[in-house]
Amino acid sequence: MKVKKSNLIWGFIFILAGILYILNEFFGLPFDIWDLWPLLIILPSINSMLKKGPRVGNIIFFFLGLAILLDSMNIVNDRILDKLFIPICLIVIGIAFIFRDRIFDRNAPKSVGGDFFKQSDGDSYTAIFSANKVNLPHDVFNGAEITAVFGGVEMNMREAVITNDAVINCTAIFGGADIFVPAGVNIKVSGLPIFGGVTNKCINYENENAPTLYINATCMFGGVTVK
Repeated sequence: MKVKKSNLIWGFIFILAGILYILNEFFGLPFDIWDLWPLLIILPSINSMLKKGPRVGNIIFFFLGLAILLDSMNIVNDRILDKLFIPICLIVIGIAFIFRDRIFDRNAPKSVGGDFFKQSDGDSYTAIFSANKVNLPHDVFNGAEITAVFGGVEMNMREAVITNDAVINCTAIFGGADIFVPAGVNIKVSGLPIFGGVTNKCINYENENAPTLYINATCMFGGVTVK
């Protein structure tokens, strides 16, 4: 029987904790085993990286747990960690934005094209410190680019006609976007939330004969909702 990686990691955590506890009780250890509690943050983050790949969330939690561990064991001064943690988070977020094309490209269908983020032939809808409400006509939809910065975009495409696979690339920074999709199509949502969220409220029918609408959402202190 195949054992899940997550079960192996959690099992390893508890076994190691038990062994260290026994060693500390009978022989004494040169450090306080309770200082190792940040491993409960570090090891699950590593498990998430192995299972889902590096993400902004699991990388930040990994460095957070590592910083707390180094501080609790008096290896690094907490003042130095306070000065480094925020810049490291910003660097991780910046790297995530640079390589987001590769993150989403793993789910890109071959039929849509290789340059997943460049192939959208539709219009661009932007809201910067404002609101933009769009109702798409009963016409063929080829894709769209949505950008919301300190604002909101509401795109109603329930009347749109989707005959082939199409892509919507959405970026929300301190803002939000609501996308109302038509019925009868498959919906695939890929999200890169950075202190934000991506919500898919649609029912995916997984019809092999129906076209697929791929929605790629990058959120930083913002949110994207697919309805």
